[in-house]
Amino acid sequence: TYEVLKQDNGLPYVYDPNTGYMVFTKVTIEGLTHEMWLFVMDGANKAMKAEPYTYKTRFGEKNCEAASMFDINKTIMRCLVKNLAMFGLGLYIYAGEDLPQLSK
Repeated sequence: TYEVLKQDNGLPYVYDPNTGYMVFTKVTIEGLTHEMWLFVMDGANKAMKAEPYTYKTRFGEKNCEAASMFDINKTIMRCLVKNLAMFGLGLYIYAGEDLPQLSK
């Protein structure tokens, strides 16, 4: 079973104006539970916040857009996959194999 952890206010994320959004999931398989967390990030792995902001790189200034519910939902799903990976599920994909072999 899996659970998207909600905060006391009923929302599926925590928000801090300085650091951005964070989501949490919990997966239980055969009595073993793992929790995982992941921050909402843009394509450059920068924390998305409620307002857009700019940051400096060695290549000049870059922009980070404000987070939308699409970004939060996408992060929840990515967090769930990260959580499942804690059990080794999907490990064959990263090992470069096609499909797992079924044992008979």
